[in-house]
Amino acid sequence: MMTTSLLNDKTGQRILKYLKQLPLVIIVVFSQIAVTASAVTADTIFRRIDHQREIFPQEKAYLMTDRDNYLGGDTIWFRAFIMDASTHIEVNASRYVYVELINPMGITEQRIMARNNNGTYSGYIKLPADISDGKYDLIAYTRFMQSQSPDFFPRKKVTLLNIRSIKDEIVHRWDSRNRRLSLSYLDKTTGKPRQYNEMNLRSDGGKEFSSSGSPDAINIKIKPEDLINGWIQVRYDDYQKFIHLDNMHETEEYDLTFFPEGGYIIDGVPCRIAFKSISADGMSRDAEGNIVDESGTEVAQYKSQHAGMGSLVLTLDKDKKYYAIDNGGKKVELPPATKRASVLQVHNRFADTLKITVAGERTNGMSLLMQQRGIPLTYTRLDDIDTIKFARASCPPGIIQLTLFDDSMHKLSERLIFIADHNNHQPEIVPNRISYKNREHVKICGIFDSIRPPKGNYAVSVTDRNSTLHDSNANIVYHTLLQSDLKGHIEDVGYYFSSTVEAVEALDDLLLTQGWKRYDIPETIKGHYSKPKTQIETDMAITGYVHSLWKNKAVSDATVSLMSPNTGYVAMTETDNDGRFIFDGFELPENSRFLIQAINHDGKTERNIIVDPSDYPHLQYRQDFSYEICNKVSPIEKMRIESNPELSSILLSEVVVTGQKKARVRNHMV
Repeated sequence: MMTTSLLNDKTGQRILKYLKQLPLVIIVVFSQIAVTASAVTADTIFRRIDHQREIFPQEKAYLMTDRDNYLGGDTIWFRAFIMDASTHIEVNASRYVYVELINPMGITEQRIMARNNNGTYSGYIKLPADISDGKYDLIAYTRFMQSQSPDFFPRKKVTLLNIRSIKDEIVHRWDSRNRRLSLSYLDKTTGKPRQYNEMNLRSDGGKEFSSSGSPDAINIKIKPEDLINGWIQVRYDDYQKFIHLDNMHETEEYDLTFFPEGGYIIDGVPCRIAFKSISADGMSRDAEGNIVDESGTEVAQYKSQHAGMGSLVLTLDKDKKYYAIDNGGKKVELPPATKRASVLQVHNRFADTLKITVAGERTNGMSLLMQQRGIPLTYTRLDDIDTIKFARASCPPGIIQLTLFDDSMHKLSERLIFIADHNNHQPEIVPNRISYKNREHVKICGIFDSIRPPKGNYAVSVTDRNSTLHDSNANIVYHTLLQSDLKGHIEDVGYYFSSTVEAVEALDDLLLTQGWKRYDIPETIKGHYSKPKTQIETDMAITGYVHSLWKNKAVSDATVSLMSPNTGYVAMTETDNDGRFIFDGFELPENSRFLIQAINHDGKTERNIIVDPSDYPHLQYRQDFSYEICNKVSPIEKMRIESNPELSSILLSEVVVTGQKKARVRNHMV
């Protein structure tokens, strides 16, 4: 047996070659007969993976906003960055980016379509003054990205506060044992009850409640079936708020799952086993307990390190069963040990040079593929190789997938590792002056440490440091290198990029419980390619069909006219044999109105015209690791609202005008 090193100069040239490509085009899929395993060479594997990327190139997006918290009446200014998912090179093949604002109950409050303007996707969302207090999801996607799972769409949490939160607050107390909810509407300054006309409550499980007038606290019984994800929306006149109720069940429900490194536990061999604890609402839960064998003898102890995850090394016997007994009372059987498996094991997982071995069965024809974001880096036959080593510094930053194959190119084992970007360049923004007067022009200079940035269009957010919150998890590096390449939510993603040993360990534990899902590499190697379900959107389109009113049959060769009264746009087309029509190749502003008319070949008007509804993805609200929101409004924010006549008028209290009654003047005739 021997040891080999991976990623030589030729591999580096290959990576550079891919980074210079811009393969965002749709190519028609052609059939290909899979060759036998003995004929699969490194060139064949690389060519097939390259072909998969050509057939189904994928977009990756990042969403940036001018700030992270807003008041009712504010405007959310956003910009979306679209890049090739493999090379991270900016692309602008898609004409539009869609941005949706999702409230905690999973309802889309607003949807904005931002057009590509010279490579820049930007827009704004105007918030109503009476929007509910809460943490909302901003989600961005293109039509072409709908070929992927919504788990890959970029999300950003924004905190929104009703404008009345400047003066008022809704206070709740939740008795989870007796399932009693107490609500009060208070004056923020005095803490005294605020008079109101009507109060309404609705839950995500369908419960509705209303009350009127009384300044006393309201007590409401909330049954388990009234809640789905624990959310209620409470409204006092024009002030409304989303509230999350914990402990929806008498006994806390959670899942505890164990993930052997490489997919299997090898009999009699020390194996790393990761674990993950998730509560009923999908958020992490701390885990701690003991590992025992079937006789009850303690084998080890475990404790989660971060976000309900951790790992431990165990040597297990295939003839015994093992259980995890969690302090929460749950008993979970561990995956059984086996001799009939081959797994990848990563040693020195925190060192600059990684050591990879194969544990378990060794058979002829084994091979190892290393790829990153659909770009093959190296392929190695392992017939005479016992240990593989490679330096982290020789790899580009991001997630790398290691896959072990047998001689028939069936996947035996998989392992993800993360390569940190140690060249994290932080720009310094330098203004030309220290202070400015109202409406003066501000000139800034960006200074980049040790790099020369290319010419381009850069986004800069200017906010008041005393009036905005900062989301430590909203970072283009975190999203691009980690979050966007893993399916599912990563809690507190910024933690994994800190320089502590605990954070590095936690990141590896995270990868042991996740999978890279953008491409199915084993199927690709066999010549089975995945195809996009949607096409790149290059312009607007209105489609539909015309059927006869009485018999509901397709009306072919009908002349269909499209008119937009507020823009003057007019177009005509004809229906096909199925009665379908399509208008495309046009672009009209937001809120444009359309009129559609159909005339059959006899010159008569057809009134049964059906327009296809817009196909938008079903987006779900993602629970945050903290449900609490900061409803304190800074003095600067108060001044900003009070200086806006449109918004400040909403906050005016009722004014009672009093005065002395004027005496009646009597006229006397003399």
